[in-house]
Amino acid sequence: ALRVVIVTGGNRGIGYAAVAAFWKLRDFHTIIACRNPKLGEEAAQALRATDGGGLIEVMSLDLCSFASVRKFCSDFKAKNLPLYALINNAGILRWRGWIVTGDGFEEQLQANHLGHFLLTSELIESLLRSPGSRVVAVGSHLADHGVIRWGNLNDSEGFGAYKQSKLANLLHVEELQRRYGARGLNAMCVDPGEVDTDITRHFPLASFINTFLKFIPERSTPEQGADSVVHCATCDTPTAAAMG
Repeated sequence: ALRVVIVTGGNRGIGYAAVAAFWKLRDFHTIIACRNPKLGEEAAQALRATDGGGLIEVMSLDLCSFASVRKFCSDFKAKNLPLYALINNAGILRWRGWIVTGDGFEEQLQANHLGHFLLTSELIESLLRSPGSRVVAVGSHLADHGVIRWGNLNDSEGFGAYKQSKLANLLHVEELQRRYGARGLNAMCVDPGEVDTDITRHFPLASFINTFLKFIPERSTPEQGADSVVHCATCDTPTAAAMG
């Protein structure tokens, strides 16, 4: 049977590269969970035309809307499938400014952490039904410089809010491992490094900045950035348990 994997933001960047890798491995039912299903289906069609196998499905998910997250989870659970891996990849990075979501939270906090927190919580029983299941969060070394503003999580903006959200990802994974590791769940957080994606799309002069960043020698391709994500999702259970 095909192992079921959900990749948030699987229509672009590292997420797309991860979906492509699962397709090449041929034994995964991969769900692209993204805000724009049309773009998700375009990505899926492009991959289906390449050498690979398995199944690629697209489902609508807007992490900046708790209602959308709950609808996604309800629709997924209606399929009655065991979930082998949840790849919490999607994210937003803003240079500056404070934007509020419809749920009343700072946008980066909700897109990068709170939406994924709710998604994982709603799908935890589906994960526990699958032996050796995984939660893989795409983190960042910027978590090292993050501060959780426990008194008011919304009291941050720009890069500060992004760093807080990435630290929250790391703490979330650690707590998932503590709570569910003994029940077979392996939770991991990976830093893909500096990767050539459009994460800077919300920056002023984004196209200029991204062109400049391409000249950084250490900058990886999306495929290289996805390598560690895919490894965490596909390695044998003892290896995953050792990393969790």
